[in-house]
Amino acid sequence: MRRKKIVKNEISYMGRKGWGFITKEDIIPGELVGEYIGELISREEKDRRLGDTYRGYRNFYLLDLDSKICIDATKMGSPTRFINHSCNPNATTEKWSVDGRQRIGIFAIKYISKGTEVTFD
Repeated sequence: MRRKKIVKNEISYMGRKGWGFITKEDIIPGELVGEYIGELISREEKDRRLGDTYRGYRNFYLLDLDSKICIDATKMGSPTRFINHSCNPNATTEKWSVDGRQRIGIFAIKYISKGTEVTFD
């Protein structure tokens, strides 16, 4: 993945959904929104945190990298951690290998106009 700044954004409170990622610029299909960054943890640690550490939390940010590794962006990460789920998303996740390390990029799958919430499934 080429190094690129994350698209200009603001994090806004979205009511019941919690925080959301709002683009402050137009994004074309295929464009990188940003990289999903956080702490790499095992599937077992993810399950432990869900059952113990995050019990009662309203907002936590976990994304599976593969069947064994998860990215936990709850305590550290980029603004992309605030991208919410949608059944009608305008972005998707793609895995990339950079210098032998797996990474996840968020890419637009539709034209996303300035002021719109970015979502993925």
